[in-house]
Amino acid sequence: ASKNGNIDGIKKLEELKNLGVIKTATLKEEFDFIKESSSENNTVIFQKYKVLSDKGYAPAIFELANCYEQGLGVAEDYKKAIELYEKSAELDNTEAMERLYEIYRGNPTYPRNREKMKFFINVLAATDDYYMYRLAMIRLEDKEYKKAYNLFYHLAKKDEGLGYVGLGIMLRDGLETKKDYEKAYKYINYAWDEKNNYDGVYN
Repeated sequence: ASKNGNIDGIKKLEELKNLGVIKTATLKEEFDFIKESSSENNTVIFQKYKVLSDKGYAPAIFELANCYEQGLGVAEDYKKAIELYEKSAELDNTEAMERLYEIYRGNPTYPRNREKMKFFINVLAATDDYYMYRLAMIRLEDKEYKKAYNLFYHLAKKDEGLGYVGLGIMLRDGLETKKDYEKAYKYINYAWDEKNNYDGVYN
């Protein structure tokens, strides 16, 4: 089928729904159906995501942003992708926030934006222990040692391995606490052997 034919088909489907000829699916149902339609070409999928995005459905806006970022069914447009990721994030889409955090950390395509990176990681850290750890590492980098220590301690109290990693680093380097290599090794070793977490040990 031609590109125009696919678009016309989408419009016809919308018309039938508006006339009550067929049952109107929820936005989530429509979105899930698109996600499962892996056999369709990228151009068709892009158009379908656009229809849902125009209705303000955050997950579809995220996927549309990804299409622009990757050049799937549309010309690659990094600026447009970020604009859409931001829009999806404003609608509380966690995937969009995670992608923006990675983008604003800096990469060959887009320069580092520390303030926006910190904004999104603060939001994500409220509900995700991994991002709480990353936030603590940023506090450490900013020499906000007390705040970093408190975040690592909070994670360790929950028996999260990354919390022990952070406390081990601070004990190793004598940050907000006395240097204690033996205890640092104990914490890091526990995170490594028992929790399989060692990210940042050698930072």
